Amino acid sequence: MRTDSHLCEHCSVRVALGCVECPQCGQLLELDARGRIALWRLGEVEEGLLGPLAERLRETFHHPVVIQPGYVDERPSARPHWSGRSATALLNQMLRRHRRGAVAQLCVTEENITWDSRYAFLFGLAWMGLRVAVMSTRQLRAGKPDAATLVERVCKIAVHELGHGFGLDDMPYEHGDCVMCGDVELDSVETIDVGTQEFCGPCLRQLPVKVRPR
Repeated sequence: MRTDSHLCEHCSVRVALGCVECPQCGQLLELDARGRIALWRLGEVEEGLLGPLAERLRETFHHPVVIQPGYVDERPSARPHWSGRSATALLNQMLRRHRRGAVAQLCVTEENITWDSRYAFLFGLAWMGLRVAVMSTRQLRAGKPDAATLVERVCKIAVHELGHGFGLDDMPYEHGDCVMCGDVELDSVETIDVGTQEFCGPCLRQLPVKVRPR
């Protein structure tokens, strides 16, 4: 696997992790995320998605959100014979970008992501309790949703995956209304559309104190 790096959005130079600006053009690559949720991008993300997503995450987890100016290096997650990029490789990249004091790291990409060569796609993936997550907008565009519906789908998946990052497990759909309801055999854009963006009471109580509603 190739060495991970930041990718400058202005001149496409790859810069080692830990460098906060591009040596070629001076563009900042990594902003201070202490006390914040950091949003990272692998490739371009459609205009009009990250702003509303950042606001939703701020309202849900009660921490500021920073959109990192540098891109995630696409090479470590490349899997030429899979249907998408390796979500596990992206999670590892988020772990390598996790800094002391940061609340969480979320990578958003328009590329298809998948678990392994047997899976067609994933909406998102997170490692329980490690505060890193990755999500793709590719399958959320099914049915050519309008802008508001797409934003809502993106926000629901992001909150769900970060919920895993904060230690919450999936809830069965019969449990009722909770953003953590999920089942790999049942999940679809239809279940996303009818679901809520909110945590149920039991999930709220399980969230770490620092990210519970005040």
